Amino acid sequence: MLNPIIFYSLGTFVLVVGIVGWMGNLLIIYVFFRSKHFHRTKNVLTLNLAITNALMCVATVPTFVASSFSRKWIFSDTVCQMTGFMAGWFGTQSICTLAAIALDRCIAITLPMTGKLSRGRRAIISIVVVWLWSLVWCLPPFFGWNKWSMQKYQTGCTFNYLSDNTFQRWYIMALTLAVFVLPMVVMIVCYYAIWRAARRSTLALKGMMDLGSFQNLPKKRRNVDVHTAKVGVLVTLLFILSWTPFAIVALIGWAGYGHVLTPLAGAIPAAIAKMSVVVNYVVYAALMPDFKRGR
Repeated sequence: MLNPIIFYSLGTFVLVVGIVGWMGNLLIIYVFFRSKHFHRTKNVLTLNLAITNALMCVATVPTFVASSFSRKWIFSDTVCQMTGFMAGWFGTQSICTLAAIALDRCIAITLPMTGKLSRGRRAIISIVVVWLWSLVWCLPPFFGWNKWSMQKYQTGCTFNYLSDNTFQRWYIMALTLAVFVLPMVVMIVCYYAIWRAARRSTLALKGMMDLGSFQNLPKKRRNVDVHTAKVGVLVTLLFILSWTPFAIVALIGWAGYGHVLTPLAGAIPAAIAKMSVVVNYVVYAALMPDFKRGR
């Protein structure tokens, strides 16, 4: 059992993060529909990310905070399973949405004059795929492949990464590969391609090489897309940093060393992961001119 001070500290921390995250992401949603500067096709995926983060706050923060201040889980097993499922679903949606944003930026910058789909239709299709892909990987615990269960610190629920059953443990690896590693690979490849395109643009301006398709974009459009991509890189890095400690803890459990994980070792990464809901708002509020003009 954790020290009462740790319970109260974690509860207070997550409460503050939840309030800031909920209000910040609601502001992004409001600005999207209110502002002609921010209400653009290229920001549809950002809107989806804000909706996902806002839902994460509503679905998971209240139970975590209430249980932390009570120093034990005070809700039913059904609520435990549902909050675990929603935390998993919305969390995986967020990282997959970031991968979709990276892919969208990559296509817009490196292949601006190709493709049969408009950017708007491509964004809608991406959102549908993201929601379905994340749902597919979060449903198995309801059907016997792993389960949503209480964590050691007794104030939150997630998939059971401490199971001794080999079949159940492989779900952890499959989930990690499908909704953490794969999206990260997509993001790395896409942002590297964007960096190469921007570098080629710089060299072309110096007369060293041809720009190719990147040259077909108006200069203002190129600058906006590259700046937006840079913001996307920062959001992605901060998001991954917030979730990596939890992913490491889950993989330690998967590897069969769950016995070395103390309740505190599980509680802190879970609380840090909650910070992912504020990353989107803080970065956009600080760095996106469209967002600042629309507020």
